[in-house]
Amino acid sequence: MRPILLLLLAFSATLLPGQAWGRSAEARIARIDSPVAVLQQVWVRLDWPGDARDGQLRIRVARADAPDLGYGFDDLAWSCTLQRPAQTDAPWRCSGDVRAGGSAPMRLSVDLGPAATGVALERADARLALEREAAGPDLTRIDLTRVPLAWAQALVAQAWEAGRLGAGELDGQVSVRTAPGEPLAVDADLSVTGGAFETDDAGAAGEGLDLGARVRFRQPGGTAMAAVDATLEGGALLFGNAFIDLPDAPVELRVDAMRDGPGAAWSLPRFEWHDAPALVGRGSAEFSVDGSLRGLELELEKTGDRYTARARKS
Repeated sequence: MRPILLLLLAFSATLLPGQAWGRSAEARIARIDSPVAVLQQVWVRLDWPGDARDGQLRIRVARADAPDLGYGFDDLAWSCTLQRPAQTDAPWRCSGDVRAGGSAPMRLSVDLGPAATGVALERADARLALEREAAGPDLTRIDLTRVPLAWAQALVAQAWEAGRLGAGELDGQVSVRTAPGEPLAVDADLSVTGGAFETDDAGAAGEGLDLGARVRFRQPGGTAMAAVDATLEGGALLFGNAFIDLPDAPVELRVDAMRDGPGAAWSLPRFEWHDAPALVGRGSAEFSVDGSLRGLELELEKTGDRYTARARKS
């Protein structure tokens, strides 16, 4: 959203108090680069009739790419009503339908004020809201309400190419810090209701999963490091020939993950599964670039018995 917000600032600046109203402004921009996304072939038009308090803003983007997040869209189009505030300390507002290609429209609303910037994307009961304060521009807060789990598919594919998200809803809060000279930092507290997933080869799958997770992600230099502390309640998991019917009582899951560069493979220096006294597991794992398991160390404890396994793929 940062490139679009910059465009809104530029066009609202052409409508300063004391100037003549009833004007149109249009721009064609070959490319806009930002830390978040790259926009190509951008067309913007603002029409403001007479002394009206509202104007009509239209933005079209031939291609938008956010490579770090895995998202890419063709033929983005947003049309909204731009409202000039009655007071100087109030935000400009613009709300209208946005769509990509032939997809169903969603509601995109932007509040652009001197103290804070707010963005909300809505469809039916699902809502994704973003807020950034002028006093702390390096921190972005995101609120998720009943967001379809499938919306996170492109982001998940960055770390798990073979995984396919299915049913389920996502709620929670995410904070993203992008301070100059500091590593990217993402902190999230999320919950999934009725989640489902499967792999391309159907070797792993899950359904009816209720999950609460605390996620911490850091990216110093080109190294990505993530820590997940989660609680599973109910649902079922399938790994190869092993079927796990999760109990209604909470099952604790902890995972540390690491990747040395965007094209490198992920490794799990530590993972733990606590369903005591039924089963406690801990170990580490290494994966190939395609997501297949390359190495595994696993220790299991069940009702007093202990089992240890080590495997490595040559």
